[in-house]
Amino acid sequence: MNRPGQPGPSDRAAAIAIGLIALLARIPWLGRLGLHSDEDISTLAARGIARTGLPILPSGHHYWRDLVYHYAIAPLAAPGVDWWPRIPSVVFSAVACALLVYGGQRLVGRTAARAAGILFALSLVEIYIARLIRMYALYQLLSLVVLYLLYRFWESGRLRWGLGSVAAMIVALGAHELAATLAILYIPVALRHGDRRVRALCALAVPLLGSSYLLLDRWTVLGLTGGHPELGEPGPAGPPPSPHFRTSIGTAPLAFGLERLGSPTYPILIGVAALAGAGLAWAGTRGRPAFHRVAAIVGVATALAAAAGCHPGLALAILALLALQRPELFPGRPGARALKGAAAISLGLGLTWATCVAAAGFGLRDAAIGLVLEPFRLAHLLLWPRAIGIAAGAAAVVIAIRCWRGTAGAAQQFLVLTIAWLVTSRSVLHWRIATRYLSDLLPVWELLAGSAAAAAIVGASRIAPARRWAPGMAAVLLLGGTMLLPGTSPAPTLGFLRRTPGSWTGARGWIEEGIPDLREACAWLKPRLRPGDRVAATDWLTSACYLGRVDGWIRTQEYGWQTIRVDGVPRDCYVGAELLPDVAAVRAFAAHGPLWVVASAEELFGHSNPLAPDMRAWVLAQPPAFVAADGGTRVFRLEPPAR
Repeated sequence: MNRPGQPGPSDRAAAIAIGLIALLARIPWLGRLGLHSDEDISTLAARGIARTGLPILPSGHHYWRDLVYHYAIAPLAAPGVDWWPRIPSVVFSAVACALLVYGGQRLVGRTAARAAGILFALSLVEIYIARLIRMYALYQLLSLVVLYLLYRFWESGRLRWGLGSVAAMIVALGAHELAATLAILYIPVALRHGDRRVRALCALAVPLLGSSYLLLDRWTVLGLTGGHPELGEPGPAGPPPSPHFRTSIGTAPLAFGLERLGSPTYPILIGVAALAGAGLAWAGTRGRPAFHRVAAIVGVATALAAAAGCHPGLALAILALLALQRPELFPGRPGARALKGAAAISLGLGLTWATCVAAAGFGLRDAAIGLVLEPFRLAHLLLWPRAIGIAAGAAAVVIAIRCWRGTAGAAQQFLVLTIAWLVTSRSVLHWRIATRYLSDLLPVWELLAGSAAAAAIVGASRIAPARRWAPGMAAVLLLGGTMLLPGTSPAPTLGFLRRTPGSWTGARGWIEEGIPDLREACAWLKPRLRPGDRVAATDWLTSACYLGRVDGWIRTQEYGWQTIRVDGVPRDCYVGAELLPDVAAVRAFAAHGPLWVVASAEELFGHSNPLAPDMRAWVLAQPPAFVAADGGTRVFRLEPPAR
């Protein structure tokens, strides 16, 4: 990593140039782009603004999230317009790229910041986020400002940076509720600085931002439900079995642990583990200030309680966080022994639970997914595209070792702590496991990757005989090697940008791509709809945008928070489609007239809100009138019974 410093005029020029590269990479030079499923709430809200001046959805309720973004795209969100509503997000992303290059120099140095900017500009994941008709690009820009201000607060301990970061975080919270989790970063700031004013600000910032999130969330619910938050019938408890989460160990390790040990023994084990952790931390932090000692005891006790409670993956993630701050919390040999002892106990408990999983007849995959919980599933998303993931991961490991030894610089430690704290905290909150929910972490990850690239170039210049040419040769070799890696080479990027309905790319598994097939199905159905026909769909928001309406919503789980009773009938709070929670309800709905059913591959075969097995089997048993290019999305027609 080259030496951080104050940006100058040349850095401004480089930031603008790389920002323009990002802008060009995000506009549709290379062909059409199919709509994404999560665009549709924003599209409907923006059309409501264009129509009435307020974000009124087709259901008659209001959508209160991120009003600034929705008012910005309202003039561009006319029906039938595909690209124009994406322009604001493309611009926000290009500005974020320029800010990353310009402000990143203070954290990682000029070469690394420019390398990070180029990675940001050309990353397939960043292009995907920038081309959504959603608020994630705006939130990414605002969160980058928040993280820069937080770093200045972390580095200097000056209150003006802390107050600025709080104000910026409140603004970012208006862009996406994901910003509430950024407040967790005030904890490492408080541990770093002994100034009482700094700790007081950190102590006030966390509950302030948390309460702001709760108020915003409550406001959203009241707006969506028309002032009646008593939602409709809850969905069935827990998702149905599926290949990847086929048992309780894959979806609810706590329930599995309770079932294995019983209600009396299970809490006793957790309590004993927590006490053991508190004892280890107490012994390893003698002589430390009370604030640090309490933090260390709470952290280790929580980790061992999680390991005993059938979440060893979460326990190891918490211990990794503590290890990154070892100089502040666990200095010297006693502190190192305490952390190593806690890690050994967590691993032992993890092996014990893995044995219990195997004894219950479950496979290795079920055990791994269930026991590691979300931290490692979230981290998995950061490992793609490969070139960025490998470079950033290598830099993170090196910096983590330096943090353990107490030799990491302030910027290095801040970058790794930001990633570790946010990934761990979001897994505890069970935040959705999707790439776009890491939009605020991706620029930090790219700074780490840029650091690795800069270090490789500097290292090559030191060992090569012709030092004059070594940096350029190293840069060429690095670029050439990058282009060979899946997800980073031009082929998958071009494939993603030029994809048409029904196509798949190398991004599958990291970027949601099945929705263009739903678009294809709706394009087939729209000219065939006759007066009196009704439509039921598994993905009602996308279908509403593509078809203009959806009358019934087929959902077998997780629908309670999205429904409200209207004249005694459960309807979704967005488009007002009548809830159809089972096969009998669909048949009854079809008894009143011809019904077209649009079933997307995501609900039939995916892992996001899959249909229950009986509904899935029934849908697949119907003779399709149309099957999309993905082979899964289908349309069929149900006629009312003869009278």
